[in-house]
Amino acid sequence: MVHHRKLEHLPGFAISGSEPAHLSVIAVVLGTGVDGLVSEIERSNGRAHVAGEALTAELADVVAAIGSVLDALDGRTDRRGAVHLGKVTANDDAVGGHAGRAAAALAELADPGQALITGGVIVEMGDDGFERFATGSMGGAELDGTSYAVYAIRRRQGGAP
Repeated sequence: MVHHRKLEHLPGFAISGSEPAHLSVIAVVLGTGVDGLVSEIERSNGRAHVAGEALTAELADVVAAIGSVLDALDGRTDRRGAVHLGKVTANDDAVGGHAGRAAAALAELADPGQALITGGVIVEMGDDGFERFATGSMGGAELDGTSYAVYAIRRRQGGAP
C-alpha cells in the first residue's frame, strides 16, 4: 500500500499586512485541452481553475500533485507543467493566488513536455516521492519576486506506480 504524504496547513502567518495564509501545493499545466483535467483534480479533493490554456490546481498531497502533472504531460509536447509549494491567503479568489502566479511562471520556464518543481516540493515529497520520481537540478529562478531552486522531474524507471 502506498501512503501519500499530506501537507499540514499552517494557519496564522501573514503574507502582507494581516492576511492569514497557509501552505498549499499548486500545480499548473499549460497547453491545449487542459479543461479536461479539472474532474481528475476534483476527484483528488483539490480545486482547479482553468483560464484559456492554463490549469491551476491547489492540492494537499505533493506526490499526487506531481503525478497529476506528469499524467497530464504524458509524452505530449503541447503541454508543460510545474508544481510549487507556496503561501495562499484565505482571501485569494483565484486558485493559488501568489503561489499560483509563481507556479505559472515556473511552468512558462519549462520546455515543452517538461515538468519543473521548486525546492520546497523536494522537501515535502518524502520517501514515497523519491521512490517514484527522479529529479535533476535546473539551478535557480526568480518567480514572482522570490528566488527558488528549480528541478526538472520525471517518473523513475521501475518506480512505484
